[in-house]
Amino acid sequence: MAAESQMRSSSFLHLPLEVFSQILKYNVLVDSDVCNVSRVCKKFHNFCFRNEIWKVKFRQRWPLSFRKWPNSQWFDLYKTRHLVASQVHQLVYSLAEDYYHRNDISNEGFYEFYKLFDLHPQASMFVLDELHLILFAGDSNAHLTERYYAEKAFYNLQHAALRSEIRQFLNLPPESQKIEIGAMMVSRWFQPGLAVSHDIVCKQLDDIADRVRKQLRQMLPDVHPASEKSYLEAGLTESLWTPTQCRQVLEAINIVLYQHMGFAPSETTSYMACNSYLDKVLEKKMGFPITLCILYSAVARRLGVVCELVNFPAYFLLRWKENPMAPTEGQYTFIDAYGHGQMLSHKECLEFLGQFGTDAVVATALYAATTTAKVLEIMARNLVRIARCLNHHGRDRTQMLRFAIGLHLAISPDDAEMQLMQVRLFLHLNINLKDAIENLRQVAAVDDVVSFLTKEIYTLMKENETRDNERHMVQEKLRKDNAEVHFSVGMVMKHKKYHYTCVIYGWDKEGRISEEWITQEGVGNLQGRPFQPFYNVLAEDGSNRYAAQENLVYAKDVKAITHPEVGKYFEKFTGKFYVPNKMKQEEYPDDAEMTGRLVTQYFLSTK
Repeated sequence: MAAESQMRSSSFLHLPLEVFSQILKYNVLVDSDVCNVSRVCKKFHNFCFRNEIWKVKFRQRWPLSFRKWPNSQWFDLYKTRHLVASQVHQLVYSLAEDYYHRNDISNEGFYEFYKLFDLHPQASMFVLDELHLILFAGDSNAHLTERYYAEKAFYNLQHAALRSEIRQFLNLPPESQKIEIGAMMVSRWFQPGLAVSHDIVCKQLDDIADRVRKQLRQMLPDVHPASEKSYLEAGLTESLWTPTQCRQVLEAINIVLYQHMGFAPSETTSYMACNSYLDKVLEKKMGFPITLCILYSAVARRLGVVCELVNFPAYFLLRWKENPMAPTEGQYTFIDAYGHGQMLSHKECLEFLGQFGTDAVVATALYAATTTAKVLEIMARNLVRIARCLNHHGRDRTQMLRFAIGLHLAISPDDAEMQLMQVRLFLHLNINLKDAIENLRQVAAVDDVVSFLTKEIYTLMKENETRDNERHMVQEKLRKDNAEVHFSVGMVMKHKKYHYTCVIYGWDKEGRISEEWITQEGVGNLQGRPFQPFYNVLAEDGSNRYAAQENLVYAKDVKAITHPEVGKYFEKFTGKFYVPNKMKQEEYPDDAEMTGRLVTQYFLSTK
């Protein structure tokens, strides 16, 4: 038997190197397998560390990173990438333990991620790539806690990089700032988890311009100069054609955008944030006045026509110089991109303004072109307004408001109003208190509001310090002491009155509610009034609620709850119930077993 084994080993050692190389490149062999083979003998050791083998292993494990590395020392790069992956996972788990008892994560919680950037010139890309893998690879119902905190880190790092990119963009000469590039930064800021690419959006705009060129060739017997090539120069400050030729281009754009492609105003969706994202406007063919103007302007520039954005009261228009020899007020014709490209004279604009209650006698500045920086600032301010007007108070709303304020300050860092709004939000979330103090120092006018907020922040910082010192003292809730509690953490329930589906993430033996809340919510009308178990639940609409036991019933059609905080409390969704994570199980040590038993009994009884 030993002789047979020795013979097989000898045969393996004498395999041609080409065959041996192909074996090592198989997908089923991971890095540890290759390293184990390298320990067999000196010959294998030398062969296993050939560059081509680790190039294949890198591509198999990290295909996204691989595309950005055409040539490299692949084993060294693999080691660095592996080290980054390991440390990213450790840091994500540390976030879960450190911030479980907080509303959100302060900026200092992400400092260790930034330290990883020193490992390699491109380590920042490795960190983001690993976080992206945690978020989107594998079963979406597993590793929920890791995904929850990885998302927090991913968004913070993406915003930090994009904040720098925005400042670089706004530091360019105004004529070099392509409006569509700025608009895409807004899209990327609010969609950091999506691969929103400048290149893809610019290609879509190029394709629209090509359709307009084709339309021009159909419309005109003579060859129009704009139908020959694309004009992408960011520094284009004057239209390249005669006024007549420019109007022909604009008429062709109107036909393509509104008749052929079906772009339309979003009259019934005024509070949908996606209408502010240029990639979504191109996808859904619907947008706000400002985004449709950006789209129209970008297409027109590709055809050699300059259309400038004009910030009218409660609206946005475009202007193009149709009569360059006329007096100033008569030089421009205005375009209502939100109104299917309707052309408006200066006089018609006065009538148009009257629709918004604006005095017809208005300053000339009202008709002036708006800078790219101002356009982006207005987009950010609109998104702040949208976030504040959302009709629910869940984490999605709070996150959007935080994103919108952060974007506005990335564009206009000295805006005192937004600095104060951000301070109030940080105070509400109990995060970034040191940053909030710095924001207040930068506010020029030190008034009673600033003094009050400063005092509140210092008080909260002291409370946090005390709370952190007591964090290790977990108050367990045991089933044996709470027999009247019929449901348990992780169960997916239905509310009898409001009909929302939810998952339980906590409970109290009796309702911990104020007299005001009892009156407001009609708790006194319940059979058990507040003297019954109440449950903390994550509702499918993104809100956190506190529901009485008599109002909850088993959900017959169990489904995953699309609430942004699910991962904060649960590790996975089984298809029937949620499994609490380590921190939640420390609070409710008996509930995981109880949930499995109760849910199993319920579904057996309904068969």
